[in-house]
Amino acid sequence: MSKVDSKDIINSVIKEVDSSYKNVLNLYERSQLDTNPLHYDFVSNYPALTALKQFDNNTDFIVSKNNNIGIYIHFPFCDFKCDYCYFVSIKKYDSSLIQKYIDALKKEILFYSKKLNNTTVSYIYFGGGTPTAIAKEYLEVIVNYIHKSFKISDDIEFTCEGSPNTLNEDIVLFLSNLGINRISFGVQSFDSIVLSKMKRCHSKEQINNVIDILHKYFPLNFNADFIFGHYSSRKDVLIKDLEKLENLQLPSVTFYQIWFNNTTVAQSLSSNIKFENLLYQRLCISVFMNRLNYINDKSDWYIKDKNAKFRFQDHKWGNNDFIAIGVSSYGYINGTLYKNTLSINDYLTMVDKNNSGISFSYNLNKQEIEKRRICLGLKMNKETEYIKNNDDIQPFIDMLIDNQLLKQTDNQIKLSYEGFLMSDLILKNI
Repeated sequence: MSKVDSKDIINSVIKEVDSSYKNVLNLYERSQLDTNPLHYDFVSNYPALTALKQFDNNTDFIVSKNNNIGIYIHFPFCDFKCDYCYFVSIKKYDSSLIQKYIDALKKEILFYSKKLNNTTVSYIYFGGGTPTAIAKEYLEVIVNYIHKSFKISDDIEFTCEGSPNTLNEDIVLFLSNLGINRISFGVQSFDSIVLSKMKRCHSKEQINNVIDILHKYFPLNFNADFIFGHYSSRKDVLIKDLEKLENLQLPSVTFYQIWFNNTTVAQSLSSNIKFENLLYQRLCISVFMNRLNYINDKSDWYIKDKNAKFRFQDHKWGNNDFIAIGVSSYGYINGTLYKNTLSINDYLTMVDKNNSGISFSYNLNKQEIEKRRICLGLKMNKETEYIKNNDDIQPFIDMLIDNQLLKQTDNQIKLSYEGFLMSDLILKNI
């Protein structure tokens, strides 16, 4: 498509957004929801992790009651610390610390495999931090240990996160040969000034090079992350980023909003950003990606192929069990939400002593499990079973329906298009 055509598309997108923006904003204003960006963040669980209590060391909840579970492993090592990052990550590290951490991961993997010995693993997710920031031999050790310790599904989804400065053809080929079949990497922006402000250390050239490599080795199964709402990124920067997506043919793209209620450098510099601006940018993303024939079937996630799967989120937001391994990681097993310690030194000590790093937990009752199912189900952009009753969320459900942010048909509810734009804001209230 020519440059003129590209400009025509973006101009028509802006025209459409401008014509609908005030009506969408009015729905939120009528709802009287607290739209202050400082008061809400990304909803990945119910209840929020802040509700967890000190762990009582009772691991009886870790028993196999189904034959389908996922594994998340956190690798906290990075070449740099992004100014918006609130995850546990370590910028400076040495091989001795990495080796100790790998040994602790192996011990924790063994702990779960003994307790869940009849369970099949349907997905593995290496997150961070940046798993590809450490020597590839460490990753190979953990992959081999997982296969030694668990029964692995024949159609396993195996995702590894990376960044443009840690992914090259040699590493990508190695990951593919290791059995990893999905790569997710952080672009965040194509704008060099924004990347510098974010403290990202990759270039536009590296981004384009990695995309070419991933098209070669993972043509249908890689994802690029972008961030909007950063203090250095304006509407015109977002528009330019969107324009560049047109010819890249990315199979999967995610757009994450900066979250302001976490203590980061970006949070302190972004606090003047208004809900109105974030809503406008979300509309721009939604309309433009729709013009490129992307499908938005999960919160923040856009795919080219309607049959594409992201088992990690499908499984987790489907209210299923998954194991947490590594510092600061969280998991959910048999109605218990739990989280490992946030300190890498404490993690090493705890695993050496207790075989796991669990520091916090919350045992959900039946009503809370039902709320979790509804809350996370609504992030999937599909109808979720809901039987109208007199529980404590019914007034909120009615309010959302009255303000056209939620739709109900028989015993099914689903966020409207306008409600799905700001699903995390809405779900925080559940």
